[in-house]
Amino acid sequence: MPDLRFYPDQKNVMLNPTDPQGDLTYYLEGFEGEVEQNEMTLKYAFPARLDSASPDVKNKVRKILIDVLDISNFSVESESGRAAIKVPTRQLTDESLLPDEESVKVPILVKLVKSATADSEQAEFKCQQELVLVIERDHAEDPGDVTFDDEEGEEENYEDTDHSYEQEEGEIDSDIDDEEADQDNGEDEEEERSEAGLYSGLVAIDYGTTNSAIVVRDPRFAAEEVRGQLSTEQWESLCEWVDNWLSTHLSKIETTDTDLFVENLTRIVPNADLPTCGTPEDEIRRSLVKIDDRIREQILRETICRLSNFSQEGTNAKILKEIAPEVMLGFESVIDSKSLESQRYFVLELDENAGPGPIPSALQVVSAPNTEDLNLLMEETKIDMGARVGLLLRSAASGGADIRQFVISIKRYFGRDEVIEVVPADNETPIQFPADTLCRLAYRELLTRAVGDIHRRSENGQFQDADWPCSLVATFPTSYPASLRRSLKEILTDLNIKEIDTRFDEATAAAIYYIWREVGSDPVCGMNGLMARCRKDPNGRSYQNILLYDLGGGTTDIALIQLLYEELPIFDEGEDRGNGGRYFRITPRLLGTTGHRYIGGDLITLWLFRLIKAKLADCLLSLITEKNIEPPMDSELSQLLLNLSDQLVEEGVDDEAPTQYRRGALLEWTLQPMQQMRTYNHLNETIIDPLVPTRFANDSSRIPNFFTLWETTEELKKTLGTPVVTDSGSGLAMDWPEETEIDSGQLFNLVQTAHPWLTDSGMVQQDDLRLSVTQEEMSLIAKEPIKQSLSLAVSLSKARLLTQDYRDRIDRLILSGQSCNMKAIQEVAMEVFRESDGVFDYDPANVRFDRDSAKTSVALGACIGRYLESVRIDPWNPKTREMLRDGYDQIELVIENLFTYLSCRLAYDSLVAMVTIFDQGHELNLRSFTDRRPVARTSINNLRPVQEKFWIYRIDFEGAEPQYLGLINAEAVADEYGFDDFRKFREEYLVGFEADAELFVRAFFLPKGLKTIKSDNFVDAENGGEYPELVTSDGSFSVQNKTFQDEEPQEELEEPQEESFEEEQEEQEEQYSEESEYMPASDDMEEEDEEIGLEDDFTEETEDTEEDEGHEETFTDEEEEQPQAKKKPRSYREAEEEEGPKYSLAQTVTSQEIFDRRATIVAGQRLQFQVEYPEGTFKCAISEPLPIREKYEFYAEQPTEDGPFDQNAAVDENAAARFTLDEEETDEATLVCDERGKLRMLTGALYDIEIWADIEYVPQKMDIHYDPFCGHH
Repeated sequence: MPDLRFYPDQKNVMLNPTDPQGDLTYYLEGFEGEVEQNEMTLKYAFPARLDSASPDVKNKVRKILIDVLDISNFSVESESGRAAIKVPTRQLTDESLLPDEESVKVPILVKLVKSATADSEQAEFKCQQELVLVIERDHAEDPGDVTFDDEEGEEENYEDTDHSYEQEEGEIDSDIDDEEADQDNGEDEEEERSEAGLYSGLVAIDYGTTNSAIVVRDPRFAAEEVRGQLSTEQWESLCEWVDNWLSTHLSKIETTDTDLFVENLTRIVPNADLPTCGTPEDEIRRSLVKIDDRIREQILRETICRLSNFSQEGTNAKILKEIAPEVMLGFESVIDSKSLESQRYFVLELDENAGPGPIPSALQVVSAPNTEDLNLLMEETKIDMGARVGLLLRSAASGGADIRQFVISIKRYFGRDEVIEVVPADNETPIQFPADTLCRLAYRELLTRAVGDIHRRSENGQFQDADWPCSLVATFPTSYPASLRRSLKEILTDLNIKEIDTRFDEATAAAIYYIWREVGSDPVCGMNGLMARCRKDPNGRSYQNILLYDLGGGTTDIALIQLLYEELPIFDEGEDRGNGGRYFRITPRLLGTTGHRYIGGDLITLWLFRLIKAKLADCLLSLITEKNIEPPMDSELSQLLLNLSDQLVEEGVDDEAPTQYRRGALLEWTLQPMQQMRTYNHLNETIIDPLVPTRFANDSSRIPNFFTLWETTEELKKTLGTPVVTDSGSGLAMDWPEETEIDSGQLFNLVQTAHPWLTDSGMVQQDDLRLSVTQEEMSLIAKEPIKQSLSLAVSLSKARLLTQDYRDRIDRLILSGQSCNMKAIQEVAMEVFRESDGVFDYDPANVRFDRDSAKTSVALGACIGRYLESVRIDPWNPKTREMLRDGYDQIELVIENLFTYLSCRLAYDSLVAMVTIFDQGHELNLRSFTDRRPVARTSINNLRPVQEKFWIYRIDFEGAEPQYLGLINAEAVADEYGFDDFRKFREEYLVGFEADAELFVRAFFLPKGLKTIKSDNFVDAENGGEYPELVTSDGSFSVQNKTFQDEEPQEELEEPQEESFEEEQEEQEEQYSEESEYMPASDDMEEEDEEIGLEDDFTEETEDTEEDEGHEETFTDEEEEQPQAKKKPRSYREAEEEEGPKYSLAQTVTSQEIFDRRATIVAGQRLQFQVEYPEGTFKCAISEPLPIREKYEFYAEQPTEDGPFDQNAAVDENAAARFTLDEEETDEATLVCDERGKLRMLTGALYDIEIWADIEYVPQKMDIHYDPFCGHH
C-alpha cells in the first residue's frame, strides 16, 4: 500500500456550540485514483479526563460534542490522490449542558478506517485535533462561527499530547470501547496528572530476589481493531504455525499415517506444489516461502473439514487423535498471539538490546561517596544492572575483580536493620550501605530503565512519552508483613511516585494473570471452556477452585482462589438480543494465602551448593591420600589428615601405612540430607570447608571462592532443570537431562586460589576434577525443602476445602516461577497431592505451567488486576446492551472482591495462647477511622483486656506455624498519652483492633464502662421500622430452652475467688473461640463485660504479676489515691444501676440476604447500651457490623424452640423495614433497636477513638540455614 497521510485541516479549532457554522475538514493523501464515501468509516474518541475539569464538566462536554458534531453525515470530496473528509456541525439542542466555564479545551482523536477493495487492503489512520469550546450564552453578540487557527504546518504530523482517550467504536453516539467507556457513575475520577512528564499509564513492578520485571498498560498504544477476524499479528502467527506444522510432517524420513495424511492435504489444494515426505527441511522451507497465504488458508480448511467428517476418505480415528491436538494447539497459540499487546499490556525491556523480559536483580555499585549522610549517599551513588553486570560478576567470582562491588540478593534483607559493606568499582574504599538504601537504589534503577524503554517506544510512535511513573503497583511476597509494605510505600514515595498500590501479593497477582489469559484472548471460547470445566455450588452457581503455587527465587507464594462464573441476564425474556452477545461475570474469592519467606529457588541452589562442595572436598581428599600428597607443614590440611575420624578412613589398612581416606565418605549425609543436616554442619566446619574454603563470615578473602562455586551451582541447576521434552498441552516438562558435568575449569580455579601448592606442582590437574551431578542426586538433595514448600499448599487446601460439613477439591493447579520447571518439583508435587485425602488428584490435564511467562506473570497480573479494578463497565447501561446486540461478548472480572475478606487468621500472643483477633474470611466491611480504607474492626462487644505488648501473627491454617507480623506496644502507648503508671492505663481501658487487606493491624483503646454509642449519622427506615412488640421489659425472656434473666450481682462476684492469670486467659480463649449456634457475640460477652467492671483490680494485678515474670511491685494506699492520667469512667455495673428498667428483645430481627434470611439481632438479647437521638436518649441493642451495601430489608420474627427464628416460615413483605444507604458515605453499617422497638441504621463509627497505635515491624534474626549469603556456607 502507498504511504498514505491523514491530518486535520487545522490543528486548533474554536467552536461555539450554540451557533456553529462550517465543517471540520480532514485530508487523506497518497492514494491512487479516487475513493468513495462508502469505503470510509469515521470515528471520534474523547479524552478519559480533561485538564483542570471536574467529572461533571467532562460529561457535559462529551454530550455537547456528541450533539454538535454530525459525524453520521460526513462527506468525502475526492480528487486524484487526495480526499477531503468534512464533518458538518449543528446547533446544540440542550443549552443546559453548557458548563460555567467560558471555554474548554478538548483534545480529540480522529480515526479513519478505509475498507478493503479489490486493489487495496483495509487501512486505519489517526490524527489528533484540539477543539476549544467557546461558551457564549448571549446570542446578541457575534454568531460564533467555527473559526480556524492560521497556524502554519497544517500538513505536519499531529503530535501526541498528555491525555488518555476513551475509544468510540462506530458512530460517535452509538458504540463504545470494550474496556474503558461507561465506567460506574459512582467511581471517582483519578487525580489529574498535570505535572509535566508524568506517565499517565499504569506501571507494575515485581522486584524479585533473583529476577525483576516491569509491565505497563499504555493508554496511547493503538491496538489494531479486530472485528470478527484475526488481526494482522494473529494471522502472521497462524501462517508461521502452518509452515512449522507442514515442515515437521513433510521432513520425516520414516513416515507415519499422520505424516502421509498431511502430505495428502497438500496434494488436494491446487497450486500448493509442496515437496513430498522425506524432503530435507531446508528445501521444504524454501517451497513454503513461495506459496501464497490463500494456499495456507485452504490447507487449514481441508484439515478442519476432515476433522469434522470422520467418513472422509483417508481419515481414521487414530489419525484424528494425533492431528486434532496439534491443530488445536496451533489455534490456541494464534489466539494468544499478541493478546497482551491488543489489550495494551507490555513487558518492558529493562536491559537495552536484550528484548522485553525480566532483568537479573543483582546490582553493581559503580561509584559511591564515602559519607554517613544517607541523602547524599542516595543521590550520588551510581549502580548498574543487567547482562553486563552478570558477566562482570562471573569474572569477579573467578578472581578477576573485587566481588564486594556486587549485591546479589538485596531483597531478602529488606526491612532488616542491617548494614552491608560494599566496595564500589571506581574505588577501593569500603562503603557501609543500610539495606533499605540499597533497596531504594535498586527500585530507582529499575524505574529509570523502565522510563528509558517507554521513551524509546514513544519515539517509534507507540507509547506516550514520560519522564517518570505516576501510578505504580508494587508486588510483595505473600508472607511479608504489612509493615514492610508500608516501608516500601515510603521508599517509592521518596522516589516521587504519586500513586502507590501494594495490595497485590505475588501469588494473587500471578493467579489473576492466568485467569485473565484463559479468558482474555477469546471471550467466547475462553468462557465456554472455563464453564465447561465448572462444578455447581449448593446455590447452583458455576465455580472452580484454583491453586496457584509460585516458587520464586527467594520465596514461596501460594494462593487458593475460588472463581464464581455467571452469565448476567441483561435482556428480558423475549427481548430482542440482536446478534446474541453475552455478558459474563467472574467473581474471584480469595480462600486463603500462605507461603514461606525463605524457601525458593535460592534455597534449592544452596542445597545443591552443599552437595557440590562436598563432592569437590571428597575428590580433593581422595586425590591427596591416593597420591600420597603431603600438604605444607603450615597448611590447615596437614593437621586435618592426621585427625581423620575412623568413619572416614578405609578399614583394614596397615597401621603403619599412611591414612587412606574412604572415597565417598563425605557424601553419605546426602542420602538423607535433611535428617543429616547436623552431620553435614560438623563435616563442613571440620573437613569440607578447610578443603573448599567458602565460609567468608570471618574471612572476606574467601568471598571469591564462595561466588565461584555459587555461580557454578546455578549453571548446573539451570542445565538439569531445563527439560528436553515438554507437554504441548499443560506446559509440563516430560523429560530432563539425566546427568551433567560440573564446570571443571571453575573448580580448578577455585582450588588454585585456595591451595596453590596442589595445582602449581602439577599434582592436581583440571582433568582430575571432572565431576558430575545426576538428576537423581539433585532431586534427592532438593526434595525436603521442596516438600516443605509444597506441603504448605496441601495444608492450606485441606484446611479450606475439607471440613466436617463439606468436602471440596481443587480443579486446577497452576505452577508459576521458573523453578517449577525442575523434575524434583513436579515429582514431589505429584507425591504430596496424591496423598492429600482427595483434595487434588495430580492429573497433568489439570495442571498448568507456562514457561514463557513464569518470570513475568506476577507483574502482568498486578497490572491487569489494578486496571480491571479501576475501570468497570456498567452491564445495564444502554450502550452495553447495544454492544451485546452487535454480537460483542463482555467479561467482567470483579478484582476488588479479592480484597473483601481476610486471607488468614490474625492473632496475638497472650503469653499463654494465641488469641484470635480476626478469623480467616472475616469480611472487610467497615471503613478505617483514620483513612477510610476497607477494614475489619473489633466489635464493641468483643473488646479485650490490655496487656503490655501485643505480638501479632498471621496463622494461615490450622496447625500452621504462626508468622510474625509485628508488635503493638501498649506500654509505649500509655506513656505517649500521659499515663505515668501503665497499671492504671490497663485498669481503665480495653483494646480493639482493625486490619485491612494488606494485614496492616492497628489497635485502638476505649475506656471501660463505655455504654453510650454515637448516633451522629443515622438513617430511618423508608417504610416501617417501628415494632413495639420487639421489646419486652419484664426482666426475663425464654428461648431455645434457655432463660435470660436480669440478676442482681452475686456474692461470689463481690468476693472473687482467686484464679491464676493463665486460667483466666484460657477461659477467655475458650469463650472467644466458641461460637453459639444462635446467639451473637454480644450475648456471650455481656457477663464477661460485667465481670471486667467488678473484678478489674484483681484481674489486672494477676496479669501484671505474670507479665513481669516475677518482678514484684507494691503500691501503698497513697500511691493508689494519686491522680490518674485520665478519669476512670463508671463500670458497667455502675452504669446499669442508674439506668432503671431492664429491656430485652422478644423477637429476632432478621435480614434478607441473597439466598436466605439471617439473624441480625437475636431474641433474648439485652438492651445494654444507650443511644442519644435528637428526640431523646434510649436503651438499645445493636447488631454486629453489617456488610456495607445500598439496600437492606429487616423483619421481626418469632423465635422457636429450635432456633431464633423459623427459616422456612413466610415473612410479611409489607412489614419489612427497608433502608437505603449511600455506600460512599457509610463508614460502618449497624442496626439499632431501641426500647421503643424502633429500628434505625447507624452509618458511622459507634464510638470516638482517641487513643490508637499502629503495628511496628521489629526485624527478627534470619536463620542462617535459609540465608545463602550469610557467609557460613
